[in-house]
Amino acid sequence: MRSAGAQMIMLVGLVAALWLLFLNVRVWPTPVALLCWLLLSAVIARGLFLQARQRRRAWLQAYLNPHSTWVGRLSGGVLLLVAQSVLALLVSLWLMTTLTGNEQPVLWLSLIASAVLLPLLNRALAGFLVGHANPALSAELAWRLSSVVVGCLLLVLLTVLAYRQDYPDFSAVSLPQAVWHLVDQQQARSAATLTILQVAAAAEALRLWLAQQLLPDPASSLWQALGWLWLLAQEALFVWSYLLACRGMVVLGGQR
Repeated sequence: MRSAGAQMIMLVGLVAALWLLFLNVRVWPTPVALLCWLLLSAVIARGLFLQARQRRRAWLQAYLNPHSTWVGRLSGGVLLLVAQSVLALLVSLWLMTTLTGNEQPVLWLSLIASAVLLPLLNRALAGFLVGHANPALSAELAWRLSSVVVGCLLLVLLTVLAYRQDYPDFSAVSLPQAVWHLVDQQQARSAATLTILQVAAAAEALRLWLAQQLLPDPASSLWQALGWLWLLAQEALFVWSYLLACRGMVVLGGQR
């Protein structure tokens, strides 16, 4: 198991790599952007695969006889790796797209803070769980608990930032005009990168337009609740994808 300091260095390095990606992805050609996407996907897939195998192993130990032939058949192999790799491709694409369109310094400072806090909290919880948790799964349990705590803190912070952020006023324009306004602002050297950014901008324009058309005044309503759920889902998906990348980095560094 890597020390908390080593894990901290790796996670801060991950945030630094994501920062470099944020700064340069718009000017990178398609092959370079594709390579970055695949590398990030590989990191996330590694963590996802080992987590899935641990969950599968715990399930098998709980329900099957250890001498059953089904233990080996269901322990997880190529199919599980392929499924987790496909999920990693989608998660890394969402993470890259979200970070590329976010210029808030507070976000990056919070990611650095989380990269420091996560290993420290993980180490503290691992020590607390000694003698209480299954030794074979205590490391995984400690990481999950620390991820939940850090993830909730990040989610609260991002939600507050989203609430206080200034948005374009789309209350007096049509939906196509709102979409075109945000899509036209996107720039990238790579055609593929530009397309992805434009799709993300169109989705953001749709969200803002619906919010301002259906929720012009702050009031309690079903539509307002749905609007906030949409926002929370977006922020939660980003936090989850970031934590998966952190898990993948720690796994690559020797943490099991």
